[in-house]
Amino acid sequence: MKLRSKSVWGGRPQVGSGFSRTCTALSIALLLVLTSAPLGAQSRARLSDSLQRHVASKSASSIDVIVHGSADEVGAIAARHGLRITKKLSEGAVFRASAAQIEALSADVDHLSRDVDVTSFMSVTNQAVGADQVWAGVAGHPGFTGAGIGIALIDSGVWTGHRSLAGRVAYAKDFIGDKTPARSKPASSNEDPFGHGTHIGAIIAGNSPYPQDSTWQTPFRGVAPGANLISLRVIGADGSGKASDVIEAIDWAIRNRRRFNIRVINLSLGGPVEQSYRDDPMCEAVERAVHAGIVVVAAAGNRGKDAEGNSVYGLIESPGNDPYAITVGALNTNGTVSRSDDGLATYSSKGPTIIDGIIKPDLAAPGNKIVSAEAPGGSLIADNPTLHAAGAGEDAYMILNGTSMSAGVVSGAVALMLENSCLASLMSLSAFYF
Repeated sequence: MKLRSKSVWGGRPQVGSGFSRTCTALSIALLLVLTSAPLGAQSRARLSDSLQRHVASKSASSIDVIVHGSADEVGAIAARHGLRITKKLSEGAVFRASAAQIEALSADVDHLSRDVDVTSFMSVTNQAVGADQVWAGVAGHPGFTGAGIGIALIDSGVWTGHRSLAGRVAYAKDFIGDKTPARSKPASSNEDPFGHGTHIGAIIAGNSPYPQDSTWQTPFRGVAPGANLISLRVIGADGSGKASDVIEAIDWAIRNRRRFNIRVINLSLGGPVEQSYRDDPMCEAVERAVHAGIVVVAAAGNRGKDAEGNSVYGLIESPGNDPYAITVGALNTNGTVSRSDDGLATYSSKGPTIIDGIIKPDLAAPGNKIVSAEAPGGSLIADNPTLHAAGAGEDAYMILNGTSMSAGVVSGAVALMLENSCLASLMSLSAFYF
């Protein structure tokens, strides 16, 4: 074998040239066979965990599957397999498919993903993160509020009737279209029938000059009170949504980034990790946004402990498992401004990520007992009235815990940094030209 190997790979032939030529031809033929699929065999797509289980079950029931590709490609795939497209995406489509149909599809595409359910992550003081110092400025330098920075809030919507959010929402778009009414009136109407997005939106960019009631005598401000929110609703009144809606909203933000100066996307939501981030469609959308110049902030998730209260690892949620996202865990500040007593909240998800082994979260921010805007009539406060903190109507505030809140804090901080960098660039240009 050693003798033949030298003949094939350019070593000095050890026998006659006829033998060498025959050996070379046979070896090349063998190499072609070994590196090619067997006759009649087909490559199989990489399937997410739940799709693998569904195929193994041989179930005749249909589930939603995300297929990747251009409009022409997914249209052709649907026609070949007799499948109906239920939703078109910028980089693919959602099909309804049975176990047998998924198995047939797997021979026709690179990878397949289930359209997983996504949920909001609930479980600050601005002084705790130093935002008040940024607003004030130091040593003759101006302060920053995130003015002009657009933040796409992909969540349950934002109730613009809240005083702290007046004028803060530059645009709103509903990707669900369910027109779910709020539980009671006056309420959040259809802008945010759940209430989660309103709370996060005010953490990011809320700004109310008025005290809420006699027990709350200070104005409310979010981390970046000058930033603009672009509300993209993907979470319904029950607090859940679909990955495909999140993907559609991210791609919309990419297309409209210049129109609204969208520099940040906030994802205070997520779903189970069923496959590598390389195949996860929400992660793919996150990476498209980052490559387009948008900072993506994602909540780590609230699965840091099991039902018995034991600390667990490896349960960072998607798309927080993507290395391109800034994934945020929740800190418990213990109600103080000092950072010396801060600790990771017990519920905050911890890495490494379950499939790819990536160290996450990237950082942590206050997320415990966060007071922010309440959407009266939203199902969140209607089902949990004890969350109410102060005020009423347009001045109502509630308390929530979770990495959702932490992500909002970081998105606001990113807006402050981006305004600072933009101003510094303008000052440099002014100095150069004038």
